[in-house]
Formats: sequence, structure tokens, C-alpha cells
Amino acid sequence: MKVGVIGGTGDFGGGLALRLADGGHDVYVGSRDRERGMEAAEKYSEQLDVEVGGGSNKEAAGYGDAAVLAVPYAHAVDTAEELGDWIDGVLVSPVVAMRRGDEGFVFDPEGESASHEIRSAVDASVAGAFHNVAAGKLQNLDRDLDVDIVVYGDDEAKEAANELVESTGMRALDGGGFEVARQVESVTPLLINVGIANGLKDLGVKFV
Repeated sequence: MKVGVIGGTGDFGGGLALRLADGGHDVYVGSRDRERGMEAAEKYSEQLDVEVGGGSNKEAAGYGDAAVLAVPYAHAVDTAEELGDWIDGVLVSPVVAMRRGDEGFVFDPEGESASHEIRSAVDASVAGAFHNVAAGKLQNLDRDLDVDIVVYGDDEAKEAANELVESTGMRALDGGGFEVARQVESVTPLLINVGIANGLKDLGVKFV
């Protein structure tokens, strides 16, 4: 699948781009700074010994079958609105509406959830996925991704998201529609807080 990673130079977006390219997808890394996107793509290509493209977020949005919106919540809706007309396929959102509070991270969306806000900002099929996997685990290709990913949203986008998740070695589980978005997103700050309190790193979720 041809996949553009919007924000593919950050910790999470970069780790996901690596995993998707390693999983056999044709990946294009986007950045607000086109030069930075090109540099990251060159680095990923050398690391994996496969060709990874890179440039602007606009180019990543229109690259092919799916675009992944791997940007922080504070910029996610504005970025989705800015790039919405350029999205040529489906949009997959791992964005979590959270912020750092006085006693840890909290789930704090402006609306129902980040996914709801992003879905309203674009005229494309949208799925939520990859919310509860840590950037550190994605970046280290020597680590197994022994976690489950709940995929939800529009059917067309869910089909693409399922394929992307499974190609990385994680298990995709159907969560239904956007009504589960709040529950899925709110797990991420919980995982971070539990990890900090107990000295654990890169926690994830496994359904047994």
C-alpha cells in the first residue's frame, strides 16, 4: 500500500513510518519543513535498506492509498483542515486528545474526541488506529510489537488501517464506529501515567 505519514519526522510518526516501510509498504515521510522530510526519508532508507520517499506534509497527504496523521493533538485539527483537499485516499488518525496536567497526563478533548474533530475537518473516509502503542517501541525495530490495536471509524478507512496494523506485527481488533473513540483515546494517558508511577516503559494493551 502507498502510505503518506503526515508528521513522519517526529518520534511517533518516524517510528510508525519505519515499521510500515519495514512491513512492505511504499512509504512517504512528510514534514512541515520539506527539507526535513527529505532528510528523514534518506535516514530511514539507509536504516532499512529500502526506498522511503520524503518531503512536505502536503505531498504526504496526497501520496496514495492512505495518509496517517501523526501530529500532536494541538496541531491535528488545523493540519487536517489545511491538508484535507490533498488527501487522495483514506485518513488514519492515531491522534490522542491529551495534555499534561498537574499530576500527570489527562484526556482532554475540545469536543467528543480527537477523532471526532478530525473526522469533521476532512472530506475523506477516516479511521482511528495506533493510539495505544508507544513511540519508543515503534522506533526500535528489534522489539516485537506484542500489542493489540483497536481500529474504529468509517468502513473503507478501517479496512486500510487493519492492513497497516497487521503488517507491523500487531493485532488489529474491530472497535466499531466513532462511538468508541473516547474510550480508546483515554487509554493512552492512562498507560503513560501507570508507566511513570511504576517505572515501566512503553506500555501497551493486549486483549486476552
